[in-house]
Amino acid sequence: MTIRCLEGDILFKRGMGSISNGLENTMSRAEPRKNRKICLRLFVFGLWLGASFALADSHIKFSLIKTCPTKNWVKFSSPTLVDLDGNPATLEIVVGDEGGDIYGFDCYGNKMWEFNIRQFPGFVGVLTPCQCSPAVADADGDGAKEVAVALSARDEFDASKPGAIFMFRLDSTGKNPTTSGGWARFTVDRGGPANVPDGITDGAIASPTFVDLDNDGTLEILATSWDELCYAFRVNGTLFWSLNYDPTDDQEWGFKSGDTIWTTPCVADIDNDGANEVVFASDAHYFPSGHQIPYQTQNGGILVVLHGPTGLLEYGPPGCGKFFTASYAPEGWDWYYTPSGENHIPTVNCSEVMQSSVVMGDVDFDMMYEIVHGTGQPHYSPADNKHNRVYCWNGESATLRWEVDTGAEVFASPALANLDGDPDLEVVVRNFTDKLHVIKGSTGINLPGFPATIRPGNPRSVGAVIGDVEGDGQMEICVISYGKLFVFGADGHEEDGFDDMPNCMFTTPAIGDIDGCGRCELVLGTSNGINIYRANFGSVGVIPWGQYRRDARKSGLVPLYDSQAVSVSLLDTPQGGGTVNARIRFNNMGTVIWTPATVQIVNQSAGWGPDIINLKPTDYVMNGQQLDLECTLEVPRKLGSAPLCFRLRFLPGVPFGEALVRDVTITQLMSNAARWTLYR
Repeated sequence: MTIRCLEGDILFKRGMGSISNGLENTMSRAEPRKNRKICLRLFVFGLWLGASFALADSHIKFSLIKTCPTKNWVKFSSPTLVDLDGNPATLEIVVGDEGGDIYGFDCYGNKMWEFNIRQFPGFVGVLTPCQCSPAVADADGDGAKEVAVALSARDEFDASKPGAIFMFRLDSTGKNPTTSGGWARFTVDRGGPANVPDGITDGAIASPTFVDLDNDGTLEILATSWDELCYAFRVNGTLFWSLNYDPTDDQEWGFKSGDTIWTTPCVADIDNDGANEVVFASDAHYFPSGHQIPYQTQNGGILVVLHGPTGLLEYGPPGCGKFFTASYAPEGWDWYYTPSGENHIPTVNCSEVMQSSVVMGDVDFDMMYEIVHGTGQPHYSPADNKHNRVYCWNGESATLRWEVDTGAEVFASPALANLDGDPDLEVVVRNFTDKLHVIKGSTGINLPGFPATIRPGNPRSVGAVIGDVEGDGQMEICVISYGKLFVFGADGHEEDGFDDMPNCMFTTPAIGDIDGCGRCELVLGTSNGINIYRANFGSVGVIPWGQYRRDARKSGLVPLYDSQAVSVSLLDTPQGGGTVNARIRFNNMGTVIWTPATVQIVNQSAGWGPDIINLKPTDYVMNGQQLDLECTLEVPRKLGSAPLCFRLRFLPGVPFGEALVRDVTITQLMSNAARWTLYR
């Protein structure tokens, strides 16, 4: 672009050098003072314009707005975004540091509270780092949040840094963390590098997750550890599963896989039998006389699938959704994992360790859940060609849907979202070296433009987040690797990248409009605490996978039906007893396409009508898109507060997703004459 100053004949070209050169040439002439003033003003304008063009040319999407200090490095704890205070218009931040302290920051980055396991009796000397992403949920439905955390010192065997799992409570304002009603417990001491007990309980590096194992409306906590156990706790700290099928092990508090577990479980009803399954990946080794899932056929890893309400292995004939087959009963064994006295052979036993946390969703748009995960760390590579993989399994039939050789091990947990605008989901995952893969769920083939090149990671690098960070209807992928932020479009083009991410990043960032400003923020861990960046352009759109394991519960699940409440706007002034035009907006966060044949809006507002609002014939809303519906509401004939509340429901079925709530105050009643006209 060129701007010509007619009086001074100055050329302002894109870039600061052209502007300054033009000014110098002009000022060297003997010109009237008036012309000099004009040119000076144009110079200032040019400075602004040049800076704007430079910014636009570089496509920088985010700028640092605040650093929130912590006592120690936020090294492996990915930030959790969650509504702590009951205001859905803003999100708070929960994160842990290398000193084992857990922090809550408000939407502006101000510290709300700080808590650690040392506040529990008997845990005063525990200095173990928090190397997981904290899980947060209102587990018991009392309107206040619970926070679950696992502690691990990955590379240290230090008696002051034992493995532990704990939960603490906040009040209804999202503040005042307390041990009251909370709990803490050590993991089991299975041994150090020599596999003999060393007096240090084993680390728990995977994020806990809040889940409803038995569909009773109350959430339980699942947590895994290097002590070979998958624990299931009630929110009061008691064991939901109390398993004891190995009489030689007096500390079998959860399901025992027989090898270290690095991963967070994922829970869904994968076989449509009415009960939830718990799915997680575990390391495994060939040790037929050992106390583990019996008869592994090779060293590597296994995909474990448990019956959620009981914690028992899901087993049965192949092809019926069971990942273990019955039965093999060697003589002389005196312990079994099932009361029937049978050992069960896993149908999914990979030659590579499995240290990539499972995610689940309907990636191929067949209305059934698929299970997706990577493999493990590179120094565990086997000699065969079945490592370096991303696997996708059919949950309902326990069969392989597809596998992709990424060229290097995959330690990261994948992310799922609709990037190309058709019904299936894409699987976004990075490998150990320098590639970001975006794999089409229905075919197992990378989208055009992928894999894209990023800086080499390390086996502990986690994953990507996905969202419409500029509000233009297009999804972006954000991933951090060794101090650089990479932002890719759905076509594989690198839209942004800058290097002021401090130090080496080992965490997944989090994205969303946390302060209600309308723009997207990006939050990540640093050696100084957490940094908050803000998008320079546009307004935030739909964020289908905005943090590690998708949500604050760390579920790793994209449900078939799920929604995010956005807004309800009244387009004119409501008069009691009359009608008002309204605009209702929900984001589709599930995988089922919303149409008039699949979804309705349920009006749960007292006194407002109608009870059911149908979608328009043209409404067709896929994952990651927004329902924007205008309708006419009947206003209750009253003065004062008259709150609105809407939910979505599937047909036939019950409401799902978030409730859309707005407080409305009616200040005037419709006149009787107007009511009569309206009635007529």
